Amino acid sequence: MKHAVIILLAMLVLVIGDTRAQEAESLEHARSISATTGKPVLMEFVHTDCEYCQQAKHEAESEGIIIEALKAVVQILVNVTTEEGKRLKDEYQVGSTYPVYILTD
Repeated sequence: MKHAVIILLAMLVLVIGDTRAQEAESLEHARSISATTGKPVLMEFVHTDCEYCQQAKHEAESEGIIIEALKAVVQILVNVTTEEGKRLKDEYQVGSTYPVYILTD
């Protein structure tokens, strides 16, 4: 019985893992996941004080069509107030209106 429970839990983890968008902690991490999965990287540039960013986050978590679309990418949230965020903002020439989305391979 114990083995059956372990197998069932392992199967659930695999199923749940396949049904959520893959999120990365850094651009390097996103590139690594992308290389493994073949999925493109979606960089979402946000600012902590941006009301449109909060609205986009809410829609991404509640709208079925957006949830489905995000399964096809490796998503990285780039907060432009952090060091890496500032560097990536300059590197990708992101302006000062947020959110900004960049899809790359």
